[in-house]
Amino acid sequence: MIDARDIAQIGAVIGREFSHDLLTRVCAKTQTQINAALERLLDSGLVFRRGISPNEIYTFKHSLVQDAAYDTILFSRRRRLHALIVDILEEQDSKLASDKTTLLAHHAFHAERWDKASDYLQQAGAAEMDSAAVHEAVALFEKALIAGSHLNESEQSLKKDIDLRFDLRNALWSIGKFERILTILKQAEQLATKVGDEARTGWISVYTSASLWQLGRSDEALAALAISSKINDLPLGVGSRFYPGCATVTSGDCESAINIFQQTCDQLGGELDYQRCGLPFLPAVIARSWMVWAFAERGEFNRAQTLADEAMEIATQVQHPFNIAHIYYDLGYLNYIKGDTSAAVSTLETAVQIIDEWGLTYLSPFISGFPGHAYTLSG
Repeated sequence: MIDARDIAQIGAVIGREFSHDLLTRVCAKTQTQINAALERLLDSGLVFRRGISPNEIYTFKHSLVQDAAYDTILFSRRRRLHALIVDILEEQDSKLASDKTTLLAHHAFHAERWDKASDYLQQAGAAEMDSAAVHEAVALFEKALIAGSHLNESEQSLKKDIDLRFDLRNALWSIGKFERILTILKQAEQLATKVGDEARTGWISVYTSASLWQLGRSDEALAALAISSKINDLPLGVGSRFYPGCATVTSGDCESAINIFQQTCDQLGGELDYQRCGLPFLPAVIARSWMVWAFAERGEFNRAQTLADEAMEIATQVQHPFNIAHIYYDLGYLNYIKGDTSAAVSTLETAVQIIDEWGLTYLSPFISGFPGHAYTLSG
């Protein structure tokens, strides 16, 4: 026999919403018993139902109701239920399981199946990064680190922990958490020393250099890149040149910046234009974006416009807000330098709207000043 309280508890483990199908699989009772208990729960007004049998969806009246039901379950039973839900979701076809990675990550974590939790959380975080949900990605990667800390140490687990910290670094970069990144990279460096992995050590030097540059510690930033320059690896080569290229633009050395970023574009091309190469953005887009700035400063407006068009075409194909906002920013700067105030206001406004909508804190200080000046020039 199963009563309404049991149904509420199992539903609370599944989530704020739970389907009739998944509830039935978890309960392992007859359909008659489950339906009778569900009707009593519905009569109580604590949950609502929508949809038509057998595809009904039930929703708790309030998250506090779900929390109250969840808290009444013994910890050992709660963990078993989460584990059972993981097994059920994994038995479903691969497409459905892929669509529910975040759900699998949640249940695996609370089931204390740390290996699965670590994997699913990292996959879910990567998916959030792909959709530019950066803050959600940070939370998932942080949780994946907690799951990973429960695993036995091995060469494979250490490398996985390093890569996870790289994922977290890329998410933190987009929201400007550079001090936090340095802490994460120190941890990664200790793990890389244990493994003796030169390539990962090279990436640590690239990422460390980038944060030091952002924090105004340029001499340290250049010194940190020494290791990465010794390793023959295409993505690492792209990464090791990228941030010094940014520094040369902002320091006014436009010729050097153009040479650096042109090397990046020459190394990529074709399908590689759509690869991140270990960075939180598409280097094929952002390299061109910075060159737009550099050529604008030199008064070579036609060349700058050609690069802006190329960058926009690639960015539009991928539809990632960071890439699009960045190219609108540099295109706005090009128009600003040319004296086309109306076009500058339009493109810079678009960039500001994107960074505000997606919370791209990293870009905000770069962009926010220019629209104000453009408004002033336009009267």
